Amino acid sequence: MKMRRLFENCVFCNRDNIMTDIIYEDELVMAFKDYEPINEGHVLLIPKEHFLDVDEMPDELLAHLMLVSKKIVADLKEVYHPAGYSIMQNGGAFNDVGHYHLHIFPRYEGDGFGWTSGSESQSLFDCGMEKDNYWFRYRTGAIIIRDGKMLFVKSEIGGYYYMIGGGVHLGEDSKTCIERETLEETGVNCTAKRIAIVSENFFNGVGGEIDGKECHVLECYYLMDVPDNASFETETDAAEELVWIPIDEFSKHDIRPAFLKQELQGVIEGGPLIHILNDERK
Repeated sequence: MKMRRLFENCVFCNRDNIMTDIIYEDELVMAFKDYEPINEGHVLLIPKEHFLDVDEMPDELLAHLMLVSKKIVADLKEVYHPAGYSIMQNGGAFNDVGHYHLHIFPRYEGDGFGWTSGSESQSLFDCGMEKDNYWFRYRTGAIIIRDGKMLFVKSEIGGYYYMIGGGVHLGEDSKTCIERETLEETGVNCTAKRIAIVSENFFNGVGGEIDGKECHVLECYYLMDVPDNASFETETDAAEELVWIPIDEFSKHDIRPAFLKQELQGVIEGGPLIHILNDERK
């Protein structure tokens, strides 16, 4: 009998790691309830042998997985009476477990699950609103200083520089937001020391989802404490370049919003909180 390939550090290769109810099992596959279900009845179906991606598996095993998924769907319909169901699988870098698994779960009208683009998915969590031609967002920015230089993101569109940061999520405070965003974008766990600048920025949107819109962004800029010997990434999680710009050379670079070039020097040197009203609408 052929020995199954198992990986010692793989969660799904060791059945002792399965903390929920096993609902189906045979010689080749196993199905169990998802620990964090999208809807009640959410099941994970896995091959017992270790595979990462669909193209690694023998055709016979793939066929067996689909036959078992057919049985599971029939059971879900009988037990939960859903409006429908979804079967999905993430491969490669998007396989968060590292072991091939199918998600099978009941679906209901208005259950909130659906396919979105990256920008649409993010906007579900960011504090903001849109009405008619108006576009509003609540954001944070990080002032990260080391050896007389400040860390910026270089935009792929236009080549200008902007500060690390992002949208505050619903139910999230601004301090937590900028610490989360800094870690996501630089790989370093910095601590927000204090708010240095609060800005209300009005401008006419150009390009992308804001093109032609009347934009209003409320932003809190924090001075960040940087751990000793911290090693920063050279690119953000969105693959944009991270660049250290000397503080005394700010005037030589296209830093946006533009008003920051005049205000950053003072707050970096320990000046008081600054409130800025900036209106670039024409």
